[in-house]
Amino acid sequence: MAKLFLITASYDEGIMYHWHFFANNKLDVAEYVIDNFWNYEKLFRNLFLDIQRDRITPRRLLERIESSNIDGGSQMGFKIFEIEFDNITSVANEEKKSLLFSEISYEQIKKIVKLKHNRNDDFLLEDFEYQFSKEDDIFFEKMLNSRFDFYETHELLEYKIKLIYPLLEMINFEVNDKVIISYGENIVANFNNISLGGNFDFLVAKGKSFYRKNPIFILNQYTSSESHPDMQVVLRMLVAMQNKEISSLIGVSIHRGYWEFIKLEKIEDRYSFTTSDSYSTEKKEDLKSIYKNLQAVKSLYCKEK
Repeated sequence: MAKLFLITASYDEGIMYHWHFFANNKLDVAEYVIDNFWNYEKLFRNLFLDIQRDRITPRRLLERIESSNIDGGSQMGFKIFEIEFDNITSVANEEKKSLLFSEISYEQIKKIVKLKHNRNDDFLLEDFEYQFSKEDDIFFEKMLNSRFDFYETHELLEYKIKLIYPLLEMINFEVNDKVIISYGENIVANFNNISLGGNFDFLVAKGKSFYRKNPIFILNQYTSSESHPDMQVVLRMLVAMQNKEISSLIGVSIHRGYWEFIKLEKIEDRYSFTTSDSYSTEKKEDLKSIYKNLQAVKSLYCKEK
């Protein structure tokens, strides 16, 4: 069963920051922090670690965290705590089961929520017109010159840094101050007394603050430790939608350079998700389709109507 891990950052005055994770062990937490280092700049900066220069392994990062000390108000100390769910007092009448995204299959989730899978290859493209610019074409050529070995773990991180995030940056979802972008956050929601949780790579939402937002778009890159790629995104979409004032959500599943768009819809207590065809970022026409779909999400869901 997954455990809750807490990393705290403290001065003499007390805890200043904290990050929490659902994981199987501390090494998994450290590996995730390294893979998503841009979200934990304060941690690396105060541990005097340079992600670009130093050869940081999960074990080395844990050693630096556990050996750090507080020095008055000038040096921050870090601690990592492992909290077993057995040690958490529940105020509910019935014990809740907790599952990570990576631990659950499509067949299992169908036992928790009423979920149906549809298919429509052009579900997002069909009604949206977009005129590609010269700048877009230059960007496509640059992306097509990048090559990745998707069977190597470090190449998945390089693909994220060199292709996924530049592509999202080109789209620029933040069209107004009500659109909120977040990276690598942990999300949790309860379904029929079962807690589902984990992290996502990228989320676009609308709202006045981060904690009062309705998600619009969620993206996640598949890793070999997880179950089916599509299902991993659907799980994140289900959790992101829970207790929000929305009835549909767009997502993207990325697996070894192939992008698949997903639309999740809710009618009363039933959910259905529609999947598109797969698009490869190594083919220009497919890359243009990916870009057009992302522009459709921006135009149809982010901009003020």
